[in-house]
Amino acid sequence: MALVSGTFTYPSTIDAGIANLFGKFTYEASRGFALPVCVLMHGYIGDTNNFTQADMDRYAGYNFLTVALGMRGRDGASGTADSSGREIHDIYDGINYVRRTLLPTVAHPTAALVVGYSGGGGNAFAMGAKFPDTCGTLVAFFGM
Repeated sequence: MALVSGTFTYPSTIDAGIANLFGKFTYEASRGFALPVCVLMHGYIGDTNNFTQADMDRYAGYNFLTVALGMRGRDGASGTADSSGREIHDIYDGINYVRRTLLPTVAHPTAALVVGYSGGGGNAFAMGAKFPDTCGTLVAFFGM
């Protein structure tokens, strides 16, 4: 299994002053088809370091383009936490950035899911309410 991993920053489309939202990704390069985007969301107090490379690899092994997105004010990103407000739009922006700019030949154009832990689980629920056509599956572990 040949895994490709990396990090990226992406801009907010609703806050012009925030251009450094952080994400990291892992996927299996040998797949001959577009991979569904699996977004991992950390808890309210954490950041993307809560997801180890082993976690990223495990999800990628299930045929996902695995993307861990950091919330505002974490991982060196500008902004402050807002508990399911603008952070939800940041998830939407992150998915679209990965699909259209970062890995357009790897990311499936419509298939996506969000897996959130704690505060990230709350964000997964909010993502389903705010952007119901973006993700086919939402999973909340210990969601608010």
